[in-house]
Amino acid sequence: MIRRLPEEVVRKIAAGEVVTGAFSVVKELVENSLDAGAKKVEVEIKGGGKSFIRVCDNGHGMDEEEALLAIQPHTTSKIEKVEDLYRVSTYGFRGEALSSIVKVSRVEILTKKKAGVGVKLEVEGGKIKKVESDETIPEGTCVTVRDLFFNIPARRKFLKSASIEARMVIELMQKFILSRTDVHFILIRDGSVVYNAPPSDLRARAALVMTDVKVRDFLEVDFEKDFVKISGLVSPPGVWRKTRTGQFFFVNGRYVLSGELFGAFEVAYGEALEKGYHPLCVLKIELPPDKVDVNIHPQKLEVKFSHPEIVRSSLISAVGKAIKERIERKLPERGQTGVYPRPTERVETVRESIVELEKSYATKISPKEIEGLPRYLMILRDRYILAEDDEGILLIDYHASHERILYEKIKREYEEKELDSTFLLLPVFVNLDEVQKRVLNENTQVLRKLGFRCEMVEEGVKIIAIPSVLPIQHVPAVISEVIEELRTSTFKGLPDVIQKILADIACKSAVRTGDRITEEDAIEIIRQIYEEKLISCPHGRPLVFRLSYTELDKYFGRS
Repeated sequence: MIRRLPEEVVRKIAAGEVVTGAFSVVKELVENSLDAGAKKVEVEIKGGGKSFIRVCDNGHGMDEEEALLAIQPHTTSKIEKVEDLYRVSTYGFRGEALSSIVKVSRVEILTKKKAGVGVKLEVEGGKIKKVESDETIPEGTCVTVRDLFFNIPARRKFLKSASIEARMVIELMQKFILSRTDVHFILIRDGSVVYNAPPSDLRARAALVMTDVKVRDFLEVDFEKDFVKISGLVSPPGVWRKTRTGQFFFVNGRYVLSGELFGAFEVAYGEALEKGYHPLCVLKIELPPDKVDVNIHPQKLEVKFSHPEIVRSSLISAVGKAIKERIERKLPERGQTGVYPRPTERVETVRESIVELEKSYATKISPKEIEGLPRYLMILRDRYILAEDDEGILLIDYHASHERILYEKIKREYEEKELDSTFLLLPVFVNLDEVQKRVLNENTQVLRKLGFRCEMVEEGVKIIAIPSVLPIQHVPAVISEVIEELRTSTFKGLPDVIQKILADIACKSAVRTGDRITEEDAIEIIRQIYEEKLISCPHGRPLVFRLSYTELDKYFGRS
């Protein structure tokens, strides 16, 4: 039997679509503050925001009539007619946020207009409990939210742990800090100041958020074409992360997640981008409000461009221009001594290399045979092992092979107990931002199982023990990559993340392409990949290239 739902049920369902967790409450309240013209916004959370959230600002406050109207559904000061939806220039516009928040929590609102009378409003589960005037209230608005989802136990139990909810709030505030450099933001978590960010330039704000990289080396982007303007900072070639957590895109001041923007941004790096890695950026895209639809996602995280191809090409051009300028500055000027050798010098170099190659063929080719395995012949260019069997010749990538062998070893150690650790004589210090610190604290047992022992300090972490296979020089890079992978575990799943982390440790621990290995090392690599039937590295690259004698005979026209 079909029936109409009671109004109270409808409102709670609608509230649940807007309020998905503590971070979404903070997001809506901070956006309201910014829309009210605030130049200072202070956010305080306790218990991850599940028990306490307070957002105070110095923007335009409300009088009593407006405050009472603001907590009703679909009441807004930003739009009046349908056409306004297609030229939205504010953060909020639907009139759902405050009414949704008061339906599922206990809320106190203190607000005052300039030269007006302060108003105190208390609401519980959508019902007004108290309205009174208060002359002591300063200009602006302060909203306190307690006991999120207290009246919907089924929703409350699906909130994440206090630590994860707090991390999501910190990540959210990072986006506001990067987006609005003209506003003073303060974030307090359980009585401790996480961020105190007075107005400053974008580079200073980015350095505050991205403490694990040298933001001073980032490239400036300043581009304008047609109706698109793009500005911001991008990392130079070689500064990457394994995930896109360092990519921040803002469209007309609003943080967005867009596959179109992610893709175009990385295309701009071309061959300079290493496969499997992602550059970092803080990019602000400005275009007329009628050229972008922000009303396609419940949390307004996605947008739809009226001319996506123009935005895409503009982004590629803007970032490509910044990268090209950096590369051109680094290229030596024509005519510098030793940069362009004379042809005769080049001929001599080639002749010498040929002689050396002849010597190496004469001395190194001495087939080594182990029953049932390909015969080792030689090492080519400190990169490949040349071997043969009865059917043909084989080229073996020894870095990829060693990487896979190490991966299998540390994977077994992890599954059986934990990776072997080596304690360091001198600890390694790694700079971390607040979100990275939270991730580390949430995953201390995982890190221990991976062979790391850590001590948190004010600006980051001290690593006092590392996996025994890992060279010490790679510790900072591996720790950063481990943290980035663990940040994604909530939606990727921990097993998949652990597999990637183990692969990264194996990659950093393996002999590098160009490293010299001995004949005995090469034979041992051949033995292990064949006995364990390994065909690819942990990242999917092949280990062996085979060229059969049948193919060679066919090529040379032999029967």
